[in-house]
Amino acid sequence: ECTIKVRDRGTGIPPEIQPYIFLPGFSTKEEGTGQGLFIIKKIIENINGSITFETSEQGTTFIIKIPLAP
Repeated sequence: ECTIKVRDRGTGIPPEIQPYIFLPGFSTKEEGTGQGLFIIKKIIENINGSITFETSEQGTTFIIKIPLAP
């Protein structure tokens, strides 16, 4: 498999919203549709991959794992 990590240096994702970040329509911003992470997760899962995240007050890292072609 291939592992891709995307990290930011923001303030992290608060614990109370972590269960919702991959849900359709969820957003913490006034603009946008809240579809981005939902769509990305579905695309990755459709190729038998996974996306998870680790977060702290120093930022968030999204970890994407996708299978390699045979």
